[in-house]
Amino acid sequence: MLRLGNALLHATHLAVICFSCVGWIWPETRPWHLALAAGIAVSWFVIGPLLGDPGYCVVTGAQHALWRRLGHTEQPNYMSFLYARLTGRPPDSARIGRWTQGTFYATTTLSLALTCL
Repeated sequence: MLRLGNALLHATHLAVICFSCVGWIWPETRPWHLALAAGIAVSWFVIGPLLGDPGYCVVTGAQHALWRRLGHTEQPNYMSFLYARLTGRPPDSARIGRWTQGTFYATTTLSLALTCL
């Protein structure tokens, strides 16, 4: 059952990442993209600081809890985990964090600008 939960959390992460990157492109999906961006912003800038972990992701938090139950070690964040998994190289978490934030800010700005035009 834990492995199924892990697979579902991976699928959730990948769906969130993909939609966050491209959901702004189509006018029909922009409201959903902005809703997702708002959820990410609340997680990063409200929930995270309340937990003492700015940039906290609720999906990553759930996945880390599940990984602990599976006996796995945690990665600093899901994007670093994904990078290491896809490339086989150790992640530069600071650089990955900057790219993640930059992509989020850019796609959210595009979505807002295109929605308001």
